[in-house]
Amino acid sequence: MKTAIALVAVLALASVSYGQAFWSFENDSNGFAAITSFSDTIGVTDGSYSAELTDHGWLAYQNGSGSFVNDMRVNDTVLIDFTRPGYAGQQVMLQLACDGKTWTSGYLPLTGNGATDTIAFEYGDMSMVPENGWGWFKLGLVGGSDPVYMDNVRFVPEPATMALLGLGSVAALIRRRR
Repeated sequence: MKTAIALVAVLALASVSYGQAFWSFENDSNGFAAITSFSDTIGVTDGSYSAELTDHGWLAYQNGSGSFVNDMRVNDTVLIDFTRPGYAGQQVMLQLACDGKTWTSGYLPLTGNGATDTIAFEYGDMSMVPENGWGWFKLGLVGGSDPVYMDNVRFVPEPATMALLGLGSVAALIRRRR
């Protein structure tokens, strides 16, 4: 009975996994060239600051190698918090690339009127990309001229992987007891 309860708890946690913030823009551009200002009042969803995006088109991109490319490799979703103080109608697009493999989302609408949208970009399997490969992370904004605020970029493992890890942990606990 205890094992079944533990299994249900692990599966429940796996299904709501949100990942840890990879970039949180705590008064730091985190290497994004287009971010030049920050807000401590608008769009802050975690910590003390959010990044203000004022340009439109492709912006706020990071390229290079290292940990963000590795996180992109082993996960299949990125969550980003966006706040648009002005009217609705602006849209956001994300493009990810690793060593020749590129994924681009469609444009997704932002609510506007001060609402914060957590947008999930599900980009699928990039596991064939080599570790420490080279890649980029770009955002595109279209529509409207008001700034958009971005906070908490987080890579999220897909639930099936988390469930398998949880099942393995439960199996190890059962085996240890015997």
